[in-house]
Amino acid sequence: MPLKITEDGNLVADSQDMKVPKKFEPLRYDKEEQIIRIGNHSMKLAPYFRSLFPDDGRYKIHFSTSWYHDLTLLPPYMLMRIEPEGRQFDYRLLLNLRDLSVIEFSIEVDLGGGSSRYFPVDLSNWEKEIKESVTVLKDGSEQGGAEQPATAPESKSEGSDKPKPRSVPAPR
Repeated sequence: MPLKITEDGNLVADSQDMKVPKKFEPLRYDKEEQIIRIGNHSMKLAPYFRSLFPDDGRYKIHFSTSWYHDLTLLPPYMLMRIEPEGRQFDYRLLLNLRDLSVIEFSIEVDLGGGSSRYFPVDLSNWEKEIKESVTVLKDGSEQGGAEQPATAPESKSEGSDKPKPRSVPAPR
């Protein structure tokens, strides 16, 4: 389901027919600070991800989400797509709606003629800094909640939270 960003940074359904489940609210994106918030989890984009935004500010960001698919195949997720203006590619960051863990990061290259090529990126060199970028707000409030580093559960009781696609190494 496509999401749109309101002026105050809320991510809301682009359709009147559907709403994001309450357990994943609030959904927010702070463009200035590059912080994503889903429920009581908050992620300040790790330096690697922040480096993908062009310095000139010429890019588009698109968000979409899904929680109504087969959860044995993929957890509920949010997709953040960063599209640098005038380029033939975009970055795709797939995040778990439950805990903001990164499910996958990839690059999609437009080959023209309606064709594209998809390249999953190996983030193993940045795994620690990405995990440390996620915090849990204690009381769930926007302002007063004390932040604590998130500890992502290792169990995979509801499907595979971290699919392991064949991937290309990311530049260091």
